[in-house]
Amino acid sequence: KKMCAPHLERVYVYSKRIDFTGQNNPKSNIAMFLYRPFITFDFYPTPVPFIRDFSPIYESDIAPLFNHRLLDVGAGDGRWVNLYNNYSNFTYDCLDIQDWRVNAKSSEWSGKIREYYVADFLEFQTSVKYDGVVGNPPFNVFEKLWVKSLTVLKEQESSFILWLLPLTYLGGQWRKKMCAPHLERVYVYSKRIDFTGQNNPKSNIAMFLYRPFITFD
Repeated sequence: KKMCAPHLERVYVYSKRIDFTGQNNPKSNIAMFLYRPFITFDFYPTPVPFIRDFSPIYESDIAPLFNHRLLDVGAGDGRWVNLYNNYSNFTYDCLDIQDWRVNAKSSEWSGKIREYYVADFLEFQTSVKYDGVVGNPPFNVFEKLWVKSLTVLKEQESSFILWLLPLTYLGGQWRKKMCAPHLERVYVYSKRIDFTGQNNPKSNIAMFLYRPFITFD
């Protein structure tokens, strides 16, 4: 995890168990792992327990916002769609710089995924205008992602950005100036979580709900 995971670009999961022993006893789950040893990817998938814990909030507060078409930036294997499977009033597009399509389509979360784009969101070109941009984006390019999100959203008061972010993102001069006037709600998670898979929870996080085309006083 320490040495290899930061360089992992894609994982191609084989759907069947296989037998390496020749004894007709298939037990092994395998996959092809594609590494780029001289590239470091910024990929920290959202822990599934967090998504499950947040489900009641989505049910009561956030699901009613969903309408028509959403874009998940930094979608990974599409696990966020697990929250949305009970709602039929929207379609859901995934986008990630790494190719996780095989994982997404073979996972329990695949039911709602309409399109899966393999692209750098900052360079992504589309004629589609979305009602919402959601997900767990790379924190290190937040400002650029914010600006880019405005170009793919419908210019209407109901459009929204819903992102999982460090709680510290309530601060910062640029965010206070550009984002804070459009911040409608913050859902703070009471537990620290571990994005690294090393069972070492350190991160204080929250869901930030922005309305980019509304300015709150």
